Amino acid sequence: MLKKYDVDDVYGYDSVKEGGWLWCFDCERAYKKGTYRDFMLCWPDLRLPYFDGRKYKNRMEFGDLLLPKKLCPYPDCGGNAEHGYAWKFVKECHKKYPETPEVGKRYHL
Repeated sequence: MLKKYDVDDVYGYDSVKEGGWLWCFDCERAYKKGTYRDFMLCWPDLRLPYFDGRKYKNRMEFGDLLLPKKLCPYPDCGGNAEHGYAWKFVKECHKKYPETPEVGKRYHL
């Protein structure tokens, strides 16, 4: 039987301490909390011109948002590192999984 988690922390991310194990939903591999790849998301896309009703301008003039994003630490994955599942949640679903996951190994949920 799965335990109930806080509504805002459904899969236990916030309950994991720095250095504790998380599981990426996208690539199904475990990583330690605090390890991630930095990525800057441009919104809206800064390469496109902006039409202000009179003329086209470069979007950079308007200070559009550059949103930092923390990606899963595995280079072939684009999952959000801050949406990882607590390893204890994955372990509750699969009792045979180890207490400490292997780095790089895929664990299917």
